[in-house]
Amino acid sequence: MSGLPAGGFDTVVINSVVQYFPGWEYLERVLDGAFGLLAEGGRLIVGDVRHRGLLRAFQTAVHARQAGVQDTARLRALVEQAVATEKELLLDPAFFTAWAAGRPEAVGVDVRWKRGAAHNELTRHRFDVVLHKAPVQPLSLADAPVLTWGRDIHGLEDVSGLELPVRVSRVPNARLTAEVSAARAVAANEPIEDVRGLLEAEVRTGVDPEEVCVWAQGRGWDAVVTVSPGRTRRFRRGVRAGWDRRGDRCPWPGSRPVAVRSGE
Repeated sequence: MSGLPAGGFDTVVINSVVQYFPGWEYLERVLDGAFGLLAEGGRLIVGDVRHRGLLRAFQTAVHARQAGVQDTARLRALVEQAVATEKELLLDPAFFTAWAAGRPEAVGVDVRWKRGAAHNELTRHRFDVVLHKAPVQPLSLADAPVLTWGRDIHGLEDVSGLELPVRVSRVPNARLTAEVSAARAVAANEPIEDVRGLLEAEVRTGVDPEEVCVWAQGRGWDAVVTVSPGRTRRFRRGVRAGWDRRGDRCPWPGSRPVAVRSGE
């Protein structure tokens, strides 16, 4: 980034490349450098970040479909080997909140599941981040009422009559319920047929994050679909009226970066 003017850009994009970085310390330096290039009120977009907490579920889905895998013990061994030898950099979303917490000029952290109707490795296992630079004033949802999916509301239409903004937590992610359930079945040593049955089930439980976004757009609202901390197969959504795109600092627990590579 040497030679580029500090404060000379409204937007900087780092897309689909951080997985090739040598470690989270290097990523921190890149973020610091890129953030320094932003003008006041600018934003840094980090796209296609691989989710650390979903690595085992992803590898379970990959190896369970191999014809040569005849039992759960063999599947578990392959998954553990793949996790142990993973070469790319995977990150917990909390990494970006922890990075911003030590930088007063970083006033907004917006972590969202990737948009898209297709269910594939990109939409299931990657997320996007937008980091906002002062003096932009974040539109925080921290004080909005919190409703729990399955207890307070049971469907999207239940939100229609509520006063906005509102947050909905523990929403089952239809993109991930099958793979996460399969990984748990492997951990419980359930038969390989049951593991594959979970992956191949035609009926998916939960709600697709894209469905939430499209549903909200049809009503002139903005749905902020983010990741539930510590719950890899669930997500949170904040629904607010209008189309204000200012950043939302997510109240994520944890004070240190969380990342994983082979050998770490």
